[in-house]
Formats: sequence, structure tokens, C-alpha cells
Amino acid sequence: MGLHAPHLAAGRYVANSSPSLHLIIAHFITNFPLVNGFLHPKPDGNLYTFPLAKAAEAGILIDVFPRILTKSDGFDDMHKLKKIDFCRHLSFAVVGGFFAAYAILCRSGVMGNAQTVNLLELLIDALFGRRLNVLLHLGALALYVLGTMLTVLLPHWFHLDIRRTAPVVDALAAVVLGFLPAEMPVTLALYPIFFAMSVQWGAFNGAQGFNSSTIFSTNNTKQTSLALAHYLCEKDPMYLAKCWFYAATLLCFHLGATLSFFAVKLWGLRASWCVIPLAAWARLRPVPPPEWHRG
Repeated sequence: MGLHAPHLAAGRYVANSSPSLHLIIAHFITNFPLVNGFLHPKPDGNLYTFPLAKAAEAGILIDVFPRILTKSDGFDDMHKLKKIDFCRHLSFAVVGGFFAAYAILCRSGVMGNAQTVNLLELLIDALFGRRLNVLLHLGALALYVLGTMLTVLLPHWFHLDIRRTAPVVDALAAVVLGFLPAEMPVTLALYPIFFAMSVQWGAFNGAQGFNSSTIFSTNNTKQTSLALAHYLCEKDPMYLAKCWFYAATLLCFHLGATLSFFAVKLWGLRASWCVIPLAAWARLRPVPPPEWHRG
């Protein structure tokens, strides 16, 4: 078979003790169809593997923690949670696109989701000697760094589930944005977005084993393109699933931007409040265990 018990030492499994367990798993690998990057059994089967990474060509399982489950182990519930988690990821992509377009439409074409433009403007303002602007950009950088660090520090210090906290931060940022006056400095007006998007990115950085940002599009575009190219070359359905995942994320991000355009036309600065229902939905949905996000 080319698959030996020592290769499973790094993982965990739940099954009846048997010297041929590795042979059973190898049988699953060769006989079960791949769907969305996970192995699922035939309809009449009783055993499932979840999650089990695709075997390398040499027949060795790499960086996985295989489990053997029966239908009574709650596989259906876990599969449902996986779907909810993917929908949550897409919902946050909509939020990210909404905030990105909102900042551009309402605050002089500046996007508050990332730090590239902020850091460049900080440098340029420093070279021109614009001290107040430098301080405002430093404040935006500090908020972004703080939000990112809190996604690690809060769970460590207070055992908070940051995936439950992030939607609340998004909703609060949306509320604050609606009350900020139009004439205030652009960078200062974007502080809530800088903070909320850094928390969102730290809390939700992917789903279904794929790392993916929900607050900007560069890497998602790259991964979609690479996955499509690999699929065209290798005809491996895993790459097609990956391409679909990143393409769906891009689609939802730009759907959020489109919603933002029409909301701003209708309600102006208070259009930010449209984020609240999406954040509430994400907050109320079940949250899968953190290890499910490991690719």
C-alpha cells in the first residue's frame, strides 16, 4: 500500500484497535471521492474520514489529524457547521467589501481596510514636514496594530472567543461611522474601519482549510489565478475546489462594495449601519472548533 502506521503517529484517530487500521485508511483514500477538499464516503458507507488531507503521491499522509467516525459520531452536525463556517466567511467578505467601498465613497477615495496607503502617506507627509498628518497616520497604524494584537491577547488573557467578538467590533464600528461628521479629517474618520478590519482579519483568516483575507482582494485574486492554472495543467479537482473558494470570496467582497455604493447613494454616511445585520448573523451562528481551519 505504501502507507505505514508510523505515518499516522503525528495524527489522532478514533477507531477499534486494529493492526490493519492503516490499510483501512489507505482503502478510503483510494475509493472515496474528493468533495470540496475533504474525503466523503459512498452513500451506503458507514465510515467517514474528517478531515483527512489528500495523500501525497508517495502515499504518505502529511500534516493531518485523521479520524475515523461513524454516523452516530455527529458527522452530519459537523458537516453542517462546516457549511455555516463557509457562509460566515463569505458574509465577512461582504462586510470587508462594504467597508472598503464606503471609505472610498465617503472619505476622499481612501480605503481603510489595509495599511499600505496609510504607511505611504505617513512617509510622504513626514518628508513634507506635515506633522499633524503624520500623527494622524501614526494613530491609524497604532489602531491597526492594536486590533491585530488583541485577536491574540484577548483569548490568551481572558479566554474570549475572538470569533464571537469580531462581529461585535464590526457592528460598533458601523454605528460610530454613521455619526462622524463629513468635514472631519479623512484619516481620523477612518479610525473605526482601521480597527474593525484588523480585528476581523485576525479573527477570520479563512475557512475550509484555505487561508483567505476577507478585507482586501490581492491574495484572493492571486490564489484564484494559481488554482485555475494548476487545474488546467493537472486536472486535479482539488485545485478546482480551491479556485471556487477564492473566486466566491472575491465575488462576495465585490457584492459588498456594490451594496455600499447604493447604500451611500441612499443614506450617505449612515449607510455604514447596513453592516449591522450581517455582523449580527455572524455573531449568532455556531462556531466550529479552531482546528477545523487548519489546512
